[in-house]
Amino acid sequence: MKLYSLSDSKVREMLEKCEIQQSHITDSLIPAGRGSEKYNETLKKTDPLSVNFRILHDKWSELRNEMESRSVYGAKWWRAKCAREDIK
Repeated sequence: MKLYSLSDSKVREMLEKCEIQQSHITDSLIPAGRGSEKYNETLKKTDPLSVNFRILHDKWSELRNEMESRSVYGAKWWRAKCAREDIK
């Protein structure tokens, strides 16, 4: 998905949904006896809970980076830059 083509509100909405899903996975780690597990340990594991955690983390990072880029560079500049990169 090309995030730069989405509105700010849509990206924020997707980010919020992702954060809620991450919270549910984190809540699932606790009854599984993994509540004190370090973040980078979870990302390295291959069990279904860890894989879902990693997928959501990657998605969250992509959305967060998009929002940060828009705030730092300005949405119009960022979209123009991304559009040029699509041509290459």
